[in-house]
Amino acid sequence: MKCIIGWLMIIAATQALFADTHYVSLDGTNDSAHGYTNWAGAATNIQRAVSAAVASDTVLVSNGTYYLTNMLTIAVNPLTLRSVNGRDVTILDGQHSNRVLSSSYLFMDGFTIQNGYSIDRPGGVDLRSGTMTNCIVRWNYTASTGSVWNTFYSENSPQIANCDIYHNTNTRTATIMLGGPTGIMWNCNIVSNNSGKEAITVRSVGSVLSNCLVQWNLGTNGNGGVATIANEKVLVTHCTISYNSGMVGAGGFDLLRGESLLANSIFVSNYSGGGSYAAVNVRGSDIRSCLIYGSSSNGLYVNDGGETGFVDNCTVVSNWGGGITFDGATSNKMQVRNMVVWGHIADVTGTASGTNYCYYCRAGTGNILPPSQGNITNYPAFVDPGAGNWRLNNGSPCINAGINQVWMNGALDLDGRPRLDRFSGQVDMGAYEHLPHGTMVRVH
Repeated sequence: MKCIIGWLMIIAATQALFADTHYVSLDGTNDSAHGYTNWAGAATNIQRAVSAAVASDTVLVSNGTYYLTNMLTIAVNPLTLRSVNGRDVTILDGQHSNRVLSSSYLFMDGFTIQNGYSIDRPGGVDLRSGTMTNCIVRWNYTASTGSVWNTFYSENSPQIANCDIYHNTNTRTATIMLGGPTGIMWNCNIVSNNSGKEAITVRSVGSVLSNCLVQWNLGTNGNGGVATIANEKVLVTHCTISYNSGMVGAGGFDLLRGESLLANSIFVSNYSGGGSYAAVNVRGSDIRSCLIYGSSSNGLYVNDGGETGFVDNCTVVSNWGGGITFDGATSNKMQVRNMVVWGHIADVTGTASGTNYCYYCRAGTGNILPPSQGNITNYPAFVDPGAGNWRLNNGSPCINAGINQVWMNGALDLDGRPRLDRFSGQVDMGAYEHLPHGTMVRVH
């Protein structure tokens, strides 16, 4: 076995050693005889350089707008497609006539992908596997799956990083399909897309959406911001999801059953025009340490559907419709714990029954909080509600008033502080752990 691994490493190193670079420039001379292997003989057409490449080669593209008369098809596996001076000056333009790019395995860095068009597949990028980083995807149109589509590919998972994806139109479903297994999207801005459904569908076991801004997206026939697929275990963490509209679904997030986790994220002013009528909808999965406020509908909609899940340590405040709505939670498999819910016509409403669906939460009087479960009705005492500072102030009754859970060991709150402080060892209610005035903080 060691010998086989050693030979594979030698083969990979040999391929990298003999890999070629093929050049593309609008000022090139199209020296096809030598494979466009220098700037003087560079291809003026990206497809020519790609077609001359073999596995592990690089295609290096100089400044310019490259108008495509046909879809750029990359069948070489793997291939690196990189710009010289970045996405602002290196543009692939589909001229509203065809999809811009399709690839089975590609490392792509530093392009703007625009004006793609398709009536049956992604209008912008069909990236089956590989990595797309430091790119802009804009002004693409599709009547089918999305402007960026990443499907399941068993041996290699797609990754999208440091990209801006905006002003794309999709008439049927999500703008972005993030697949896997272990598809990853991080540090991206997904803004002002118009889709039949949500801006991003996160699917396939192990997929991750992290550190992304999802804002001002419209789902005309579904959710607005993000949704997961049922029975797929995915992670969404450290995202800001704001000002999205789901006309027939959740405004910000639709978290379906399947042991998925939504954590350490902020939801601001999302709108739901139907379905759950809530910024965040959860069924049979977990939510931890999130802030949900300012939505023009309910803040959080909880429906167990016979599936187990927990909503822990969230702050749900000042949503126009209401705070938390329970629907069909009579089996008590969905539970909320350590919540701060404040500033609504009704903080906690719905059809929940029994006594073990809501523990150690703060909500106003006249709500459906069960008795004798550590719940309180006192004013939470925020630092500055008028300025949107929903952290707990000194003297808040929510400090050290929660119930500890196993997941909190080593976990961080929405500000990145330990959920269990070293002094009390007791968790606070809500998304933020209280930092007492005068506390010393080490800054690295």
